[in-house]
Amino acid sequence: MSRSSNRLTHRTLRAPTDLSAFATEYTSRSGHGSDLAYLSQAQVRGFYVDGALVAGYAVAVAEHRYLAAIPAGTCTLPVDDCVEGTHIWIDRSLSVPARARIYGRLLFDVLRTGRRYALGGATVLKLVNIQRLGTPHMIYEGPVLIDGVEQHGWVYYGTRWTIMRGFMLASRRLLGRRATGPTKAPRST
Repeated sequence: MSRSSNRLTHRTLRAPTDLSAFATEYTSRSGHGSDLAYLSQAQVRGFYVDGALVAGYAVAVAEHRYLAAIPAGTCTLPVDDCVEGTHIWIDRSLSVPARARIYGRLLFDVLRTGRRYALGGATVLKLVNIQRLGTPHMIYEGPVLIDGVEQHGWVYYGTRWTIMRGFMLASRRLLGRRATGPTKAPRST
């Protein structure tokens, strides 16, 4: 296999057939449903290796799935200044650097919206612990209704600064480095 044959590429998905394929893949991997109307209003990005869809996410500013899943009035943020990254999935076969590229692109797409607050949410504690590196402020923890099923969930947010910092911390962890500040330069004698 040539080096270029397994190159990770990405594109914005707009065609109904692309959005449907994305929704099917997301649902099969996450177990959560995916509303095509929601995806149609969001920016959906798909990542490909050799033409096969291997990862993706949606970035939305008009509709907020996370806020719809929690009790009304729980979030005091100005929702017109919020963006959310949802439907995030990555094939387990992708390398750590490929995963870092995907999260880097997600960060870029979120920042590009110009919104002040980035929303996050999950029903899996392991994901919560990772995502809260960049979205550390808790909005809600408790029962959430997802696809008609009540589950325990978390919804949280971060600012542009905290999500950039969180991306750096997560990248360092992914790449096997300690998530601490810069080391001191060696003393010269």
